[in-house]
Amino acid sequence: MSRFPPLLRALCERFEDDPSEVDSIDDAELYAEIVFSGSAANSDRCEDGGGELASSDVLSRIESRLNSGWFELGGIPNPQARYAVAPELQVVDLWEPEDWLGMAAKPHGALWTSSFLPDGTPAWSWGEPKVARGSKRNCYELHFRADEVEAYTIDSLQDYLDLVREFPAFTSDGKINVRWRSVAEVFDAVRLSARGLVYSSGVKAEVKGRPTVLHAWESESTAWLTVPPGAALRAIG
Repeated sequence: MSRFPPLLRALCERFEDDPSEVDSIDDAELYAEIVFSGSAANSDRCEDGGGELASSDVLSRIESRLNSGWFELGGIPNPQARYAVAPELQVVDLWEPEDWLGMAAKPHGALWTSSFLPDGTPAWSWGEPKVARGSKRNCYELHFRADEVEAYTIDSLQDYLDLVREFPAFTSDGKINVRWRSVAEVFDAVRLSARGLVYSSGVKAEVKGRPTVLHAWESESTAWLTVPPGAALRAIG
């Protein structure tokens, strides 16, 4: 296992020159720093984690923020933000892990949403230009009957490893990830919280004697493995 979460390391490095800035920015601004740090953590320099941080002061300030405010949101906040070309919900058709070698860490074919930040910005807004690639997708509010949803939240590395252990998918490259169709038999959705993103993304670990890593989520987000109960898309504003 990596000695230190690569995204958390990159995030701490952004504040090393002025640790007090961690306390002066709001939750939306801190989340933006998390997203930008995720890009840095994907570089060769950060991918293996390891080593000690230059400043434990920065780490303690960041961890304090991650345990307060918007970052403590539980369950799946209702409504969610959903980017789409038109206000229709897609049919959820999950791919089998073997369809894409080594990609079982992410449920391809799921219906994706993200939570709204305190300033009203969707958590996925920074990733949308890269995914849309010039196509016009609008942002809608996805409303659903929250009391009927069975959701699993990845809020820590252990949460992800528990999911892998409970629903293992052994891929032919020798890795182990998640068999999402099996997860869908128990849960309607899996949410990666912002805190889970920081502590889990890119961390190399081992389950049942095989390597595993959560990758490619890039954002606080919810993967709906079934169409949400009572789902309805509404135009924002």
